[in-house]
Amino acid sequence: MSVEGGADRGTVSSRSHRPPQGSLMRAFVITGPNEGAVQQVDRPNPGPGEVVIEVDRVGVCGTDTSFFRGTQPYFATGGARYPLRIGHEWCGRVSMVGAGVDPAWLSKRVTGDTMLGCQECSLCRSGRQHVCEHRSEVGVLNGWHGALADELLMPQTAIYELPDSMSDGLGALIEPASLSLRCVDTVGLGPGDDLLVWGLGAVGLLAVAFAVAAGLEVHCVGRSSGSLKLAKSLGATRVFRADEAGSLIELANLEQSSDTSAIEGDGSQRRTYRGAIAASPVAAVPRFCLDHLAPSGHLVLVGISGEPSLLESRNLVVGDVTVSGLLSGSPVFARTIDVLASGTVAAESLIGEVVDLEELPDVLGGRRARGSGPGPKVQVRMSS
Repeated sequence: MSVEGGADRGTVSSRSHRPPQGSLMRAFVITGPNEGAVQQVDRPNPGPGEVVIEVDRVGVCGTDTSFFRGTQPYFATGGARYPLRIGHEWCGRVSMVGAGVDPAWLSKRVTGDTMLGCQECSLCRSGRQHVCEHRSEVGVLNGWHGALADELLMPQTAIYELPDSMSDGLGALIEPASLSLRCVDTVGLGPGDDLLVWGLGAVGLLAVAFAVAAGLEVHCVGRSSGSLKLAKSLGATRVFRADEAGSLIELANLEQSSDTSAIEGDGSQRRTYRGAIAASPVAAVPRFCLDHLAPSGHLVLVGISGEPSLLESRNLVVGDVTVSGLLSGSPVFARTIDVLASGTVAAESLIGEVVDLEELPDVLGGRRARGSGPGPKVQVRMSS
């Protein structure tokens, strides 16, 4: 395993180590719970309106890990089954185009939306393909093969060109970053307003970065000193851990995890926020966020737990609270590319490690290399 850094960071991949062209390619295939390996599979061929991407970089997220462990809810609903090919955060170059696709796409560096709607229903026609009833999700839902392979098949309607100046690392962060940007857009706060971000995985940390760039005062709740330090480096002004009741414990010195301020007092003394983003998969976090929300505040839900999350509707009504649930960053995908390309958000600091495809079982099993960076995001290098 290798840490993102040195010459690897900020570079655009060459293709000097691609396997020979032929009818087969490498792909990571999950065959059962905690069982997966690199296999030789058929290369894709583009149909009408489709393109083939030579994949350069792929991010690994909690959804991928849950598929590897066999705990992903889509298994129970029939939306996913073994064998399965994962990977939905990616970038690469267009190598083939199908009928009806402009040949000008060839060789362009691109990334793509995970959500592939039917393109025929009213939701798709209004730009909401991410909630299309008949959608597929790349590497996630309804058998659309993912990007942890030498090549990826995509509809041309779901790909977006990347600037040549953008590194592969940033290119493979666009998909999760789009959801984070949409969270900050949706909460609807202005410069100087205070925002609570609860949960500091990649989506939560990117939300911190976008919110700080928008002029918000951001406070964060996380578990590890590493993630809280990263949040501070991205501009968060205060960082907390929480006790079992959801009361916030401010960390006065991140070098000493025991160096904390007192737990907040009763509700009359509790700090309240104009907005909150619940970016944790812990079932109680939406309720904890609501407890810290000011009247007429806005609660954005993005983390999905394995068990029901309960909110007291009377508190929502009496507090005149707005609640928004967000599944995807699809509506702001193109703008996310522009924002990250501008350099105003230090998103690349979230990449803690870059590994080769053959090392993926270790990553999905939870192992990190000694000396890996503080960022939560592991990416797979598909070309060099």
